[in-house]
Amino acid sequence: MFESSTVRRVGSFAYLDEADAEPTLARTGLYLVAAAIIETDHLAHCEALLRTLVREEDVDSKGHRRLHLSRIKDRHRKHELAALLASLRGTRFAVGWTSGYADPKSRERIRAKILWEFLPHLAAKEEAGGILLEQREDAKLRAADARTIGRLRDGGFLDLALPVDQAPASTAPGLWMADAAAAAWRRDLVEGKDNWSRWYAPHTNVIEVASRS
Repeated sequence: MFESSTVRRVGSFAYLDEADAEPTLARTGLYLVAAAIIETDHLAHCEALLRTLVREEDVDSKGHRRLHLSRIKDRHRKHELAALLASLRGTRFAVGWTSGYADPKSRERIRAKILWEFLPHLAAKEEAGGILLEQREDAKLRAADARTIGRLRDGGFLDLALPVDQAPASTAPGLWMADAAAAAWRRDLVEGKDNWSRWYAPHTNVIEVASRS
């Protein structure tokens, strides 16, 4: 969790989660990173509300409590949560995505490419005072994200004073909103179903990233 004393007072934090669809014989792969950008003044209320939405069936095998739409079996509840999380006061969204890669082994390269363009956008255009990525379980993948962040800082594309961190989803409810946005746009971009993304679209910046340089 970001402490208010350590971030730039520009009024919002960005929480990031990803969704993907690996390439198949019928289509090329798609990868996206969604950000829930929550205004500072609404952050405490937003987190408190999100925690009240967690049920016992949302607790994972490790005892972690979080909302994760893809794991919710009740379709009606899933639909209602997708709509609710799109409409909380003081929140907007951004999505960086790319399609067109054919080799599943390119997935990490594609992720790094999206983060390379998306993180500076969040800092400069969305004026995020801090960025938190959902921490991936594999230590090598976490290290890969850290290297991308480090290269962005070394190249002057991210302010050295801007907090950019990784944390488990269970510790930061803002990541649950990013998860919901990622699920909504994956349904739209992969399956052509816009019944969730239409709730997010009015307050979402969608950025397409070229899969090749």
